[in-house]
Amino acid sequence: MVHLRLPLPNSRFVRNIGWMGVTEIVSRASRLITVITLARFLSPTDYGIAAIALTTNELVRVLTNTGIGQSIIRAGEDRLAAVCNTAWRLNWVVCGGLFALQAAISPLIAWLYGDPRLAWMVALMGGVYLMMPFGLVSCFLIQRAGHMKVIALT
Repeated sequence: MVHLRLPLPNSRFVRNIGWMGVTEIVSRASRLITVITLARFLSPTDYGIAAIALTTNELVRVLTNTGIGQSIIRAGEDRLAAVCNTAWRLNWVVCGGLFALQAAISPLIAWLYGDPRLAWMVALMGGVYLMMPFGLVSCFLIQRAGHMKVIALT
């Protein structure tokens, strides 16, 4: 007979899952509030332009999931420093490339939708990729240590 051992309510695993769940709920609620607020204050055209810019940014952001952080999390203690140094450099290459990609496609998006304002919005939103490498290695080291509360609060 197989006995399943369920995590206890006070276990670290359950607390970490709880923190990540709360983070997801707060994130979704804030997005919903933002959408409702923007819909009330922007014209339908401006709201559509903002939605296109945000969607473009989200589609490019998917490309940040390269597995670099997972290599930090699973690295042995003996190789951790080397993996972190490599991850630091690779994050700059990936994020710099994503910034360049988003800046390069911004005129195309503006042309497709017939609004030149989109080019600036999409290009400027790509600037976040130039800030991400500063914190990614630290973020994955925090996850490696199992401190999801820190990630959730951030």
